[in-house]
Amino acid sequence: GRTGKQVPLLPHEKELLAAVGEDEINQLLAHQDRIQAQRHRRQRVEEQESSTSSTCSVIQSEGETQEEEAEAATPTSTEAEQEVEETCPVEAAGDAAE
Repeated sequence: GRTGKQVPLLPHEKELLAAVGEDEINQLLAHQDRIQAQRHRRQRVEEQESSTSSTCSVIQSEGETQEEEAEAATPTSTEAEQEVEETCPVEAAGDAAE
């Protein structure tokens, strides 16, 4: 295809565009977008209503993530305890030196 060159409109298309005007074309396009958006929303709702099993799986996956977070949190707490144990003897040694 020839790039950079606009496709020449047919005479009757030019007349149509001139008669309609850009504003009306934009309104039509916006209206089409709205209709499409509404259709998509309806489809989503229908999918949610029909697939109750998927919502169950979502709940299960959420539970798994919570467990993973809990597991991830436990090593940090043990590390903190180790740090406390390491710092305590130093303080005791300082007291003994005095």
